[in-house]
Amino acid sequence: MCGLSEGGFVQLNRNSFSQADRSIRKHVDQPESIFKFFAKYRHGEDLNINKDFFEIELEALKALERHANIMELKNSFQSLFIDRIEYFVLELEYFLNGTLKDVLFNGEGYLYTDHTIFVWCENILDGLSFMHSKKIRHSDIKPGNLFMMPDYKIKIGDFDLAELDNDTFECRKMCGTPVYQPPELYSVPVVVGPIK
Repeated sequence: MCGLSEGGFVQLNRNSFSQADRSIRKHVDQPESIFKFFAKYRHGEDLNINKDFFEIELEALKALERHANIMELKNSFQSLFIDRIEYFVLELEYFLNGTLKDVLFNGEGYLYTDHTIFVWCENILDGLSFMHSKKIRHSDIKPGNLFMMPDYKIKIGDFDLAELDNDTFECRKMCGTPVYQPPELYSVPVVVGPIK
């Protein structure tokens, strides 16, 4: 188990015995899960933005449940205390192989077959097509948000920047990881001067 962070993922498995693991384990049915934590407060300040991220991701995952290429939501907690800190928490399915980023950049220099890459693309496009049919725009597709199943099929996760009820799929805001953003975001005229 790693340290908790804003919107960070934590892996819980049968062999983890830290204090935080024991706190989480009291609330879960499955011994192997991934948890995403959103702190409610920092230094006494209410972090409403984390509540927004939590609610967006929770709503998106509920709307997208039971699709072969979307991360499965197991449970959610509106209030979970760990080491005297209160969190919003999402319990998500466990991915033994990590993310596509882990697979591609693990340093082993493995070359994947055309067939494997085709299957990955098909998985991603199937997931995106399903999202769009539900009027949901992910807003942060990148290798670190594409989770690998044991059979190396891909599921899309990390929906805290998603846009819900987006009919046009036009980008309504600058968000996501800059290196993975579409170039058209940067063609918008920039207004310089005081905000009125």
